[in-house]
Amino acid sequence: ILDDTPAAGSWQGFSFETYAYITLDGFVIRHSPYAGITLPSGGALGTRVFNCEVKFSWKHGILGNGSIGALIQGNNVHDCVTENWERLNTSGGWASGINPLLSSAITIVNNVSHNNNGEGICLTRSGGVQVLQNTVYDNWGVNIYFDGASYSLADSNLLYVTFNEPVTSITANTPRAFVMADEQVSAMLGSVTITNNVGIRCAAGVFFFDMGIPGTGVKNWRISNNTFVDCRRQGLWFVSGAHSNTEIKNNVFTAQDSPNLL
Repeated sequence: ILDDTPAAGSWQGFSFETYAYITLDGFVIRHSPYAGITLPSGGALGTRVFNCEVKFSWKHGILGNGSIGALIQGNNVHDCVTENWERLNTSGGWASGINPLLSSAITIVNNVSHNNNGEGICLTRSGGVQVLQNTVYDNWGVNIYFDGASYSLADSNLLYVTFNEPVTSITANTPRAFVMADEQVSAMLGSVTITNNVGIRCAAGVFFFDMGIPGTGVKNWRISNNTFVDCRRQGLWFVSGAHSNTEIKNNVFTAQDSPNLL
């Protein structure tokens, strides 16, 4: 058990620094003043994070750092982003449960990410990431978020919400299943596949929004064979953007009490 309480001025519970081919297995990491686990920087290869419980981090649970080829598997990441624990921040800028951040060829598989006060899994400006067979629920704002991500895959994930807010008062507290956007300085979002996922009682199934980045849009996406039931607001919603070459097929969307399904 690594417990950073109340380590003022320290950084993260466990950091790989720049070291490659290291496995972290079975640790409990809690109360980190920044991130619970930070993957290696500088393109270090072969990191593996297995079967850890990460909780109560001030910011991220598991955070990438320009890593390549890491495997994040079988972890339980919950109640992180305590900086936003009251869930009153509706303007953005919060951290997330798992975020490969600026990394490539990362596999995130069979994790549970829940009750974080930021996104459950967030892919920020990362490429070639596979998000597979995870259970993601009751996070803040979004369960799985593609923020400037490219050439990535979300397959066979279960995303849901356990609480019930009136539809007229839904805030970011009721997460959408999937959200896609470019929040950074240039349009990088594109070539992502969302397939074989199940979303239950989320605010929306799949949602794209425009942060004002020139050229942003849903480009070269494949959204197929997903089931989103009891959506609280929308099943599928893209605001205007530079959308092109996107295929949406064989999905099921049902709404709980919203007239705006698609």
